[in-house]
Amino acid sequence: MLVESVDGSKVLLGRAKTIRHASMLTCLSGFVEQVETIEEACRREVQEEAGIDVGPVHIAGSQPWPMGELPQPNVPNSMTCRCMYSLR
Repeated sequence: MLVESVDGSKVLLGRAKTIRHASMLTCLSGFVEQVETIEEACRREVQEEAGIDVGPVHIAGSQPWPMGELPQPNVPNSMTCRCMYSLR
């Protein structure tokens, strides 16, 4: 998930507690639960990982993402979405 400022000049990055190097930062990420929309999942994940409430979510794109156990060879069982927000 990409959380950026309204003017696009800044982004929110995070670091896992297990990473000791201060320079290793990543975009936030998470999974969609069966009972929520992608937009709801994005808001929830940003709140859980960064403690920040975000405004409207815009889904900017998506692509298949082959991670985890594959039910069939070369068939992705996940999808990654690029979502953009502004801070409330």
